[in-house]
Amino acid sequence: MSEVSGPAIRFTHGRTMKRYHSTIDQARGYATELGPDMVFAFDELSHKTALVLRAYITAVSQEGHSYSEIECIRDAMKQFFEDTFGCRGEDWKFVPDRDEYNLMDEVEGEERGHWIGNPVFDPAFVSMMQELKEQEERSEGARQAKRRTAIGYEDMAKLSLHLQKPATIKAEGEGLSLFFQAFSTTAFTLWLTYVL
Repeated sequence: MSEVSGPAIRFTHGRTMKRYHSTIDQARGYATELGPDMVFAFDELSHKTALVLRAYITAVSQEGHSYSEIECIRDAMKQFFEDTFGCRGEDWKFVPDRDEYNLMDEVEGEERGHWIGNPVFDPAFVSMMQELKEQEERSEGARQAKRRTAIGYEDMAKLSLHLQKPATIKAEGEGLSLFFQAFSTTAFTLWLTYVL
């Protein structure tokens, strides 16, 4: 799949409109890659529309895009469905046509009806977006925790020099100073080797 760039949320300027259309073209291209029965997933509303949308966003997230970029792509797709199909509302569901005689389409063997809402509100898609958001929050929290607990080379050098000062050795004792210096440098080396 080609590199995807997230469109801006507002579609008022020509530049953002270009990104909007680029996102739609990339999503349609991805649908084509999925196979012949998915080609028209973004040309007519069906159960395949939300399925291909989830697959596309999954592929984009695996390329390493941030949640905010993925959210912009989601917003572009939401706008696309609103502009193209008039999809409004905050749900996505199939409403069967009710006629007295036959609820099944004799030709295709599928229930006749229509989709209401917007595919970006498909429950599985909403759940996936929430999981992507939480995943990014967890990884950002881990990065921040790593930064908070990290000790740099400069700090390690200061600690080592402090432990070698005669005043520190006199106050703490030579054995304890040597022990702590050996322990701290070993821990620092292990941390650099296995954590970073």
